[in-house]
Amino acid sequence: MGTAEPVSRVPGIQELFGETIRNKAHRWESLTRFLMQSPERPRIHLLLGVPSGEQRKDYERARDVLKASPEVVLIEEDEAADFARDLESRVQAASAA
Repeated sequence: MGTAEPVSRVPGIQELFGETIRNKAHRWESLTRFLMQSPERPRIHLLLGVPSGEQRKDYERARDVLKASPEVVLIEEDEAADFARDLESRVQAASAA
């Protein structure tokens, strides 16, 4: 019977898929600039979840990148329920009209 080496740590999503929080922010910021060229000028809502630990500073920088986009509304995780209720009431109002 062989012995397995102990696992010292499990890689995170960013390591597995090669995308950092800041890379994601820049990718989304680029996409929003592209979408702003549309005649309809959509308003984009992004739900953000604050990571724990050492990624916190990267998250804050990434959030600043996203805030620079004029038509982007950032929704922090603790605001999600309120946003969902507001969105639901807007959709229902628009459907009733």
